[in-house]
Amino acid sequence: MSENKQPEMLSDDDLDQVTGAGAILSAYNTAKAVASDPVGFASGLASDAKENMKSQVAGAVGKAADVAKSIGGDLAEIADDLNNDGDPTTNATTSSDK
Repeated sequence: MSENKQPEMLSDDDLDQVTGAGAILSAYNTAKAVASDPVGFASGLASDAKENMKSQVAGAVGKAADVAKSIGGDLAEIADDLNNDGDPTTNATTSSDK
């Protein structure tokens, strides 16, 4: 006669993978937060979006500044090469400026 074994218990993570209960619980908690304090929830969401946007804009501005510095340096080098005097202080002047 075979033994009557108890089935293995699944962990919460296993249950979440099988049932999707984690996503359902998360949606429920979000809906509950919105229902209990819609203004506060919207304010928090807007604040998070604003902070995210600030950091993205700051990153883009920083990258643009880096590119501008690089281009400025390249242009100064080209100007110095064009006047061929080897003096970096005269790289942006022309003979008519002197």
